[in-house]
Amino acid sequence: MKKILLMWCIFLALFSLSACNERNVINNEETTTELSETDKRQQEWQNKKNEIMNSINEENAEYKGKCGAYANWYYKDNIFVIKGKGGVIKDWKDYLRENNISLDIKTIAIDDNISEMYPGAFMYSDVENVYWSNGMDEITTDAFFNCNELKEIYIPSNVKKIGHSAFMGCQNLEKIENSEQLEKIDDFAFALCKQLKEIIISNNVEIGEQAFYRNTVVTKR
Repeated sequence: MKKILLMWCIFLALFSLSACNERNVINNEETTTELSETDKRQQEWQNKKNEIMNSINEENAEYKGKCGAYANWYYKDNIFVIKGKGGVIKDWKDYLRENNISLDIKTIAIDDNISEMYPGAFMYSDVENVYWSNGMDEITTDAFFNCNELKEIYIPSNVKKIGHSAFMGCQNLEKIENSEQLEKIDDFAFALCKQLKEIIISNNVEIGEQAFYRNTVVTKR
């Protein structure tokens, strides 16, 4: 009798363990499917940005300088990063002019703790990849004015406004990602972006004067 009872207890224990494992598998599958394509893209973008930010520091930077009360810039191997917090209020290009230095910047990454950027910070540069701060609510005036090597831009989820002429004259800009949350696109923001074919925006977005001047942009509302 004791042997039968013992076997019965073992059977119940194994059954409970099996049921628990099945529940865990189901929960794991549910967790996996909860992540939308938008969230996956955001995560992918953020991971790549973190990788770039972590690749340059005080010790290995080729050039570096101060660009705000609590903000510093670093450059190495065509990568330019801004780290710290608060506002970027000093033109980092002043240091280059004073020291007769020319940088070939292809990638820009800005710390998510940076909350303000002065106008025209990267205008006329040959930047190809941009990882803007998710701590700012706008891409500032003239930020990437006439950056002809820029082909696509991913807009962080907290950015609600594209500033005046922010991407004006970016003649090879083809793709804008994650633009659905925008609330305002200022005057001439994407003017003369001849390759830009489509931008997806909400019904309520405020579009400024000539924001898409001379474009063939298709807007989906």
